[in-house]
Amino acid sequence: MKHNFAPSYFYVALAAWICAGALAPPASAQTPTVAPAVEMAQAWQAKSNHPLMGRVFKTRGRVSVGSGGVGVGEPRLGTIELLQNVLAANVSAFASGAAPGTAPIYIFGEIHDNDAHHAFRAQIAPKAAATDGKRAAAYVFEQFGADSQAALDSFAEKARASAMTLADFKSAVAWDKSPWSKENYDPLFQSVVDHKLPAYAGDVTPAMMMKAARKGATALPTDDMARLKLDAPLGEKLDNASLTEIEGAHCGMMPKSAFAGMAFAQRYRDAHLADVAIKAADTHGQAVLLVGNTHARTDRGVAWYVRQRNPERSVISIMLVEIDEGQTDPEVYVPRDPDGKPAADFLVFTPAVARPDPCADMRAKMKKPG
Repeated sequence: MKHNFAPSYFYVALAAWICAGALAPPASAQTPTVAPAVEMAQAWQAKSNHPLMGRVFKTRGRVSVGSGGVGVGEPRLGTIELLQNVLAANVSAFASGAAPGTAPIYIFGEIHDNDAHHAFRAQIAPKAAATDGKRAAAYVFEQFGADSQAALDSFAEKARASAMTLADFKSAVAWDKSPWSKENYDPLFQSVVDHKLPAYAGDVTPAMMMKAARKGATALPTDDMARLKLDAPLGEKLDNASLTEIEGAHCGMMPKSAFAGMAFAQRYRDAHLADVAIKAADTHGQAVLLVGNTHARTDRGVAWYVRQRNPERSVISIMLVEIDEGQTDPEVYVPRDPDGKPAADFLVFTPAVARPDPCADMRAKMKKPG
């Protein structure tokens, strides 16, 4: 089965720091044609006889729209149209204005080097970015650290005064210098430009990421630890699951005991992403968070921190996962917590990207002399 939680640039950056090697992100696949989400899913289906291709799976309960519980197709396996309707119904429920602390957050997961994921979300995310006539939902990007917020704000101000282009946006945020620029996020950026959506830098700065990895919890003031809910323990099972994932991302080349700092840094990133998403949602009425699938986990990712702070807030996690040609059981793709409970709300089954063995590449790069 394909691994739908590809190592993030967080792990790559920290591995580079530890081993003093230059770990470049993977090359991007060919850019797909951008089409409405339903047409895109239909195009995927036309090229594949896989029964899950381009379909949506609700990890628990029936797939339904609104309070009427109108199921479509199989109890939990439905169409992209249905997912759009679920999102639209949820948006409508908050259109008149959410009570303080309840404005919804939609988490759209990805595998970073799968261009289809970015193109698809550019089409379906606007269903969760509908306006109430006054406020447009904000996009929160993992791909921008906190030190990019001033550039995003400056671009937004200029966009209000005159027409701006995708090239203007990428120039404003110095995208060509970003480690993420190897991947094609153009469709998502184009959505921001076309719809003049507020854009937020969701991630921590590289400097703070490294500090957190080196110093652990002592890297942050006590007040920040409490505000971000980093003083609330995940618990032994989830801590161990996180360490196991990081160990796997490093291909077993280092012992699990070496990753305690990285595990805290990952927690810090999730908590910070949650903090920004909460602010964006409360300011604009809705927030769409665009992150890797690991951050989109509901058991120990961003949603965990949101719910620690606002248990009543609506948080929906939608992961885009790659199909395995030999696996047609949707249950096999569901991420689960240590007790076996689903760790996402919806899965969207997408084409896969052909990749070289990531462990072979990592082993070669980590052996490079500093």
